[in-house]
Amino acid sequence: MANKTKRGEYHLNWTTEKLQQLSKKSLATLRANALARNGSALVELIDSLPDATQTPTPRRAQVLEWADAEIARVAEKLTKLPRICESDAGEQRAALPSKLHTLTVGAFWHMYVCCAFSTQERSGPNSNLYRFEHSASVLLDPNCVLSQYKVSGWIEAEVRAHHFWRVSANVKIVECVAGLLDLATAERNGAPVASMLLKNLPVAGEHALRLFRDLAAGVEDDHDLPSSYAFSKALRPHTEKLYGVGDKQLRNILLNTGLAVNVLPLDSRWQNWLKIECGIDIDITSHAKYLLAEHLIRLAVIEIQPVRPDLSSLALVDRLVFDSFDVP
Repeated sequence: MANKTKRGEYHLNWTTEKLQQLSKKSLATLRANALARNGSALVELIDSLPDATQTPTPRRAQVLEWADAEIARVAEKLTKLPRICESDAGEQRAALPSKLHTLTVGAFWHMYVCCAFSTQERSGPNSNLYRFEHSASVLLDPNCVLSQYKVSGWIEAEVRAHHFWRVSANVKIVECVAGLLDLATAERNGAPVASMLLKNLPVAGEHALRLFRDLAAGVEDDHDLPSSYAFSKALRPHTEKLYGVGDKQLRNILLNTGLAVNVLPLDSRWQNWLKIECGIDIDITSHAKYLLAEHLIRLAVIEIQPVRPDLSSLALVDRLVFDSFDVP
């Protein structure tokens, strides 16, 4: 029971021994109550404890750890992939980063829209999405879209013309990126943007497309494999600003434009490959689990560098593993 002292303070019959038996969270709560009741004596006693804290113990961060045996199993399978020089698609992807200085807003837009639509639509050689990607659709031309996207029903009509299933979602994807590009190039006064180099996209303001611009300009990159986890983890805020673009889609955009090389667009195919080839089940249902699964591949790629220096990035590994799904 609390007893009021002569100084008007509340004094609880706490001793150092009793206080040391409490958790840091309980100590923090007790200290806050003492402050509210003008219990300076108790506050001083709590603060005098060797491990005293004024805040609750923070939740432990998730540790990105995989067993050595799991990493070794993945690494072993990766060493058996074809050489990059034996894969046309692999060589094409390897060359992408060297072409960043020529990447235009138009080429970036094309890849962005197609990758974002893949969230909603079935892909494959005979799909509507495949035909759309290889068409001359005005939705793939940022100049046309910026001049028309505010016209009611225009985007929807174009989306429906390609017989897509998820009309509403695809409309929102185009509206979102068009609005962002319009904002980023607000001072162009109606001038075309498709031929503009992505690295020259105006940097004024913190627009959501700045990540892509900075990568194209070489302001930042993820080329160092061991430290690339930090880059991948920092991508999350960008997906929250881009409608219809999640962890997988953003990484697809980055890899297929050469803007990044050490991230992975994980999906059911990667899950199946790891389960069948390596006996490892991965879960990518949350952002944290996605990062954990991606990091397993990163650790395996790091391990194989002495014997497979040609597989120097996650982008190249992704391309070769992806190709393996198409082998009869």
